[in-house]
Amino acid sequence: MSGQPEFFNVVVAERKDRGTGVIVITLVRPDGGPLPPFAAGAHIPVQLPGGLLRYYSLCGDPARRTRYKLAVLVTRHTQGGGQVIRERLLPGVQLSIGEPRNHFPLEPRTGPTLLLAGGIGVTPLLLMALALKRQGRPYLLHYFGRGDTLAALAEEPDYGEIVDDILVDTQNRLPRRDTDAASVSGQPRPPMPAESITEDTAAPVPGESGPHAPAEPIPEDAAAMASHGSGAPLDGILSDWQRRYRRFELYYCGSTEFMQTIRDRCVALGIPEEDCHCESFAPPKVTGEKAFEVKIFATGEIITVSANQTIADALNDAGVNVEISCGQGLCGTCLAGVKDGIPDHRDEYLSADEKAANNKILLCCSRALSSTLVIDL
Repeated sequence: MSGQPEFFNVVVAERKDRGTGVIVITLVRPDGGPLPPFAAGAHIPVQLPGGLLRYYSLCGDPARRTRYKLAVLVTRHTQGGGQVIRERLLPGVQLSIGEPRNHFPLEPRTGPTLLLAGGIGVTPLLLMALALKRQGRPYLLHYFGRGDTLAALAEEPDYGEIVDDILVDTQNRLPRRDTDAASVSGQPRPPMPAESITEDTAAPVPGESGPHAPAEPIPEDAAAMASHGSGAPLDGILSDWQRRYRRFELYYCGSTEFMQTIRDRCVALGIPEEDCHCESFAPPKVTGEKAFEVKIFATGEIITVSANQTIADALNDAGVNVEISCGQGLCGTCLAGVKDGIPDHRDEYLSADEKAANNKILLCCSRALSSTLVIDL
């Protein structure tokens, strides 16, 4: 099956938890041997204790071949994979993982690169900054979110080369060196709007409860961006880069709200779509889509998938069990056959040829281009 990972055993060699909500896990082979190589933007499938399959971006220095590092944001009330990591991923625990995959690579270009990171979405972008620094390419990494989320990663020795190249827009400022005077790698730093670095009271970690937590917490990156008014610091950053470079590569990663804000501003400012590259740390919210029907081939049952549902959610709500793991079309857990109709493929699991054949579909993320889709579970 296309994209099916080959698993091998690793051991948790180290666990760092500074109480910021970010847990950094170091994985090694039991025999200490080299691990498969990876590059900035890569992630691995992890079979957690209890059988959960989750995907995590790799962090740490790719040049150090005997270890992988994962950084996971885990709050007090996290469930699922986060709860397993918090409670059971201790030094000495053995896991099965798959080889690195990369759907978010750095393009092999030489021009200037802008990295926009939101919250824990900074994980792959730190590695991109490290790669760009070593290649001598001009870049800037601008972070939106909680200072302690970034500090938990930026204080790792692997990132010593780039910690001074990070601009921070946060509600509790990152303790750092003289970042205001630092340079974009290889060039003077572009002037930033005065409001691009702020201090305020710490925002609640998304998902936590307590006296300061809102009923529906705003993601930390979106909160940092919104603290100046919708799009204000972002417009300043993007407009300045357009003036300075005309064309540049843009990479961004963060919450759904953060990502949508960046997409909207890029369209409004006329930044070419081919220059924009992104990865989300959460499945996109389904809103405003066209409703369609799914027919179960074996039973003839017809289920309506509304404009705000995934196929998997609609089936599960109707009592048809669909197992979901990653929720983003990466792992293949929810793969189903297609007997009739035209799928709208939105996954990263199937190959281009498999998508063209239209006889398989990932139920967690893909939809239908036809009014009815007949699937074989």
